[in-house]
Amino acid sequence: MRLHNILSEPPSLEFKEINGFSSNRKIKIGKREKITGRIVMRFSCKECEGVVSFFSMGDLYYTYLSENLISLDCILLCDDHPGSFVPIWFLVQSEKNDIRGTKPSVRILKSSRKLLDNVALNNDERYGVFTELLEKAEHSYRDDLGAGSMVYLRIVLEQTTQQAAIAVNIGTHKSNGKPRAFSELIKEVDAQCKILPQEFSADGYRLFEELSEAIHGGCSESVGLRKYEHCRRLVLGVIDNIRTKREMKIARDALWSSGGAV
Repeated sequence: MRLHNILSEPPSLEFKEINGFSSNRKIKIGKREKITGRIVMRFSCKECEGVVSFFSMGDLYYTYLSENLISLDCILLCDDHPGSFVPIWFLVQSEKNDIRGTKPSVRILKSSRKLLDNVALNNDERYGVFTELLEKAEHSYRDDLGAGSMVYLRIVLEQTTQQAAIAVNIGTHKSNGKPRAFSELIKEVDAQCKILPQEFSADGYRLFEELSEAIHGGCSESVGLRKYEHCRRLVLGVIDNIRTKREMKIARDALWSSGGAV
């Protein structure tokens, strides 16, 4: 695996070993060096009216920052419509002080990009319209913004729960028109649809209530950072369960319409 392969993948906290990319062992801080390869990412191009691959334009250069940090920026370009492009920046970290070594283990510590009017995110089929919010939560977490990451997870959890409630005719508002308490709503939806992962609904919803308090309680940065991974797993589990049940319903409907039986 090479550096451009890591940069083409979604950011991960896991360090991955790559082939060495630096030929200059005496490079100084702030100096740039050329590397081989092309970064490839998929975005929705409005000119192409679909999801296509965007490729890094021209040669790639990194800037040396320290023995375990480099910075790299480039422009990703749609091959068919050069007017569709994405400026992007990466901060890459090595696990040890060997980022210029022959086999460093690296990860994307931070990244930032600018989506212009004619480019949109390639919504992951798994998470659909929530892809962008989940990505913003992850970026906030990586920038040590624990409270901010919880805000995005809260929005996703509330919207998915409300959609599930509406789908099975569970009221989301009280008789006076005010929204129902979220903890009450999600437990009723779970009782009917089993949308919460088992680990969070077991033991009288104790773990769910603890994490729900972190998501909805305006937690501090430190608490948000400490509980982010568990809260994200809760939110993704809810989305996965809702999607699976929708797919099961589609499969059952198809069987019945074709004369089969379940």
